Amino acid sequence: ENSEFRVFEAPKPAPKNDVDIDTRHAQLAPARKSVEISGKFQKVPLLKIAYGRSGDKGDVANIGIAARDPSFYPFILKTVTPEVVASYLKHLVSGPVERYELAGTHSINLVCCRALGGGGAASLRIDRQAKTYAQLLLSMEVDVPVELLPPCRGGLLLSGCLVGKRLVS
Repeated sequence: ENSEFRVFEAPKPAPKNDVDIDTRHAQLAPARKSVEISGKFQKVPLLKIAYGRSGDKGDVANIGIAARDPSFYPFILKTVTPEVVASYLKHLVSGPVERYELAGTHSINLVCCRALGGGGAASLRIDRQAKTYAQLLLSMEVDVPVELLPPCRGGLLLSGCLVGKRLVS
């Protein structure tokens, strides 16, 4: 017997879980009840209805935007278009902007070309890796039905939240 070689057993597969991801997610974060849209819209920062992350690959910035609630996703698709993003970030992005929908995640990925002044070490910009681009985009105002706006919390009266039936602007 050679002590240099050891035999290891392969790990046993984990027991099968009968709960699928969608059901588990629904238990953790239940979807909103259906609401009737009155046609009244309020401009709010995208941050009110979405999360964002961003990064780079060379001279290309990637911005991921995910809906805070599935009911916000249609309004994100309607308002966060490649044309709107290109216009909002025109001081940073000189190339085309493409949008990709990420099925089942209520999120989108925005690919902004020629966005980093050459990228990495070639760039003279302060943010060479596009780490702040998502936060910048989240400050853009979008139209959201007033029925879907979140209630104000913690006594803070922030623009775009509801206090009872009164909208704080």
